Amino acid sequence: QLQKAVGVYPKYAIAWYELGASLMAQKKNDDAQQAFEHAIQSDARFVKPHLAMMQLSLASRDWKLIADRSDSVLKLDPYSYANAWFINAAAKYNLKQLDEAEKSAREAVKLDTEHRNPRSAQLLGTILADKGDYPGALEQMKGYLSFAPNAPDVESVKRQVAELERVTGVKATAQGTPTQK
Repeated sequence: QLQKAVGVYPKYAIAWYELGASLMAQKKNDDAQQAFEHAIQSDARFVKPHLAMMQLSLASRDWKLIADRSDSVLKLDPYSYANAWFINAAAKYNLKQLDEAEKSAREAVKLDTEHRNPRSAQLLGTILADKGDYPGALEQMKGYLSFAPNAPDVESVKRQVAELERVTGVKATAQGTPTQK
């Protein structure tokens, strides 16, 4: 039905997007990408095909492509997609663009008010540590542990927190209040 719809009306962006989503669900990613590209050509401001293209790009591990595609999503709608900010931050981090990565990670943390992706705080902590902001990194890593106490990497992050506490001279007391050593 979707093939018929885009055949009759080739500028039908929603039909192209739905066709792409259907193809993506069938693991026909090359065909899905073509459908999403048609959707974008038909309506460049329709954010859903941009989101789908970003998702498809994640498998490539091509950080430049991922950054570009997540930038496209964020230019269209910088307020609705905390995960797009997270993906953008990860891509920029891997491209060694730490200032841009930090900005994106901060947006991801800010928009994720329900902490659905606590990895945003962990990524921001990693970025801050790489930039030498150890107190900021410590705060974010502790936030990650509080939002994801059962995460598979919790022991590794606890070791990072201990090292950051050592470096900053800050140690949490039993009540959770930081004290200077």
